[in-house]
Amino acid sequence: MNEGQPPVENGGVLWSDGMDLLKDVAERKHFFPTGLEGIDTLLGGGLRKGQLTELTGQSSSGKTQACLSFASHVAARHMGVVLYLDTSNSFSPSRIARILDEIPISLIKEPKDVRLKRVMSSIICESVFDIFALFEVLDQLEVSLNDKVNNGGKKICLLIIDSISSLLAPIIGGKYSQGNKSHGRWEWSS
Repeated sequence: MNEGQPPVENGGVLWSDGMDLLKDVAERKHFFPTGLEGIDTLLGGGLRKGQLTELTGQSSSGKTQACLSFASHVAARHMGVVLYLDTSNSFSPSRIARILDEIPISLIKEPKDVRLKRVMSSIICESVFDIFALFEVLDQLEVSLNDKVNNGGKKICLLIIDSISSLLAPIIGGKYSQGNKSHGRWEWSS
């Protein structure tokens, strides 16, 4: 694209070149800080709103701990509701509490018990153990988001799926099948 020319629209798709995308990132920095300085640096400021960020790595490499930290920091900083889809029973409320204890007091000025209740009520954990349950939850989420936008309710600002590979493995022949087809929900109230 030549500078000064508008993005090209082709069949309903708006095309942008790399310079347009770089300019967008520089001008509209919509990031969720993760609370993990190294990851924020690697991602150029944190998790980008409206975009998919995938963490990959060996088993026990810290992916779930990173997700718990992301959820804790987004909820602690009053950014909105976090929906945490747990596919392997790895969500840990006690770990969230320990992460909150590590956040500098200067960032959040409220008593520990009040902060813990507020953060836990801002994180909704849904257990999903197969891909069809995930589709069902995501479908319900779409309906819920439409209702909340129309009714002015608290909006979900971060969706974490920990981990999608365990849901796809039985379909594509991997070794990390959960074998449990139940579907549950954890929610905290203040």
